[in-house]
Order: sequence, then C-alpha cells, then structure tokens
Amino acid sequence: PEQLECEGELSDEEEDSVPLDLEAGEGAQPLHVLPLYSLLSQDRQNQIFSPPPEGSRLCVVATNIAETSLTIPGVKYVVDTGKVKTKFYDKVTGVTTFVVTWISKAAANQRAG
Repeated sequence: PEQLECEGELSDEEEDSVPLDLEAGEGAQPLHVLPLYSLLSQDRQNQIFSPPPEGSRLCVVATNIAETSLTIPGVKYVVDTGKVKTKFYDKVTGVTTFVVTWISKAAANQRAG
C-alpha cells in the first residue's frame, strides 16, 4: 500500500478537494475519512456521528478536540500520536508560539477512555 505524508494544515479550499473515500486493498473495505478539529463547522463535525456509506469503514482523523466528553459509536480502534500543540508565551520577546509536545500520562489515560 502507498504511504501518505501530510505536513501543515489544509485551507478551506484545499479541504473541500480532499477525497473522503479511499480505495482499499483486495478484500478490505474502503475507508470513509472525516476530519475533526475545533475550527471545523458544527455541521462538518456532526458528520462523524452519521454511519459511513454502505460497505465502508469510518476513519476519523482528529485533534485533541476528541479527548474529552466525546464518544463516537462503532469505534473499534484508536491511534493516538501522543502529541499536542501547546501554546507558549516568551516573556522576553512577547511572542506567543505553538509547539508540538508529548502529552502527559493523565492526558494519555483520558484519551484512552
């Protein structure tokens, strides 16, 4: 199978052009892929609760928005990177930046459900 790499974030125009259904190998069901992140519209976020098209499996690619108080029906597997984007403020320069860091054990336990 082909390995895909992704860097950065998609703009609204690019996001609309991303295919939602990926072809699967022989004997495997295709994936119905949906994003889930905080800036996504409520209607788009709610799509994860709808059943996937007949004959396909749902794959939700989510940020830590899904970490608390969210249960998606029918989930069999969860793959977690163990990372989070954390906001840091530098008092010397007065600049706020986001840095990707490892999550805490408590956050990992929360994500595990």
